[in-house]
Amino acid sequence: MKRSLAMRATLLTAFKSMFDGSVLNVYSGTVPTSADAALPSDAKLLCCISKEGTGAGITFDADVSQGVLVKSTSEIWSGTVVAAGKATFFRLQKPTDDGSASTTLARLQGTTALIDADLNLSSLDFVPGNERRMKAFSVSVPAG
Repeated sequence: MKRSLAMRATLLTAFKSMFDGSVLNVYSGTVPTSADAALPSDAKLLCCISKEGTGAGITFDADVSQGVLVKSTSEIWSGTVVAAGKATFFRLQKPTDDGSASTTLARLQGTTALIDADLNLSSLDFVPGNERRMKAFSVSVPAG
């Protein structure tokens, strides 16, 4: 399938509208079967990435002209590690999302690894008290 730039831009603009004001939570434990599923009992929140590490929601740049949506260049996305563990997955979600099963909440869930994951990290080991920064984050709709 081939996707027009207009279609890609429309989808990414809708994504931006849904996820501006979200946080990016990094977890250890079993990866949920879907983004709609509840967090498994062994999932442990390692770090909540937010605007300047304050808990405030993060935002994306408005330019989607090339079919790519990137983190706001004017924001520092960071968080303090709250628990020790090895990162296995993340969820981009609103700060009020408690992780219960839901088919009505907007969530983006993905795997974490050093390479070839949905979210590549420089280290999977999280140490309490350390700061984690997201220097880059992008969502794209390929042209096909």
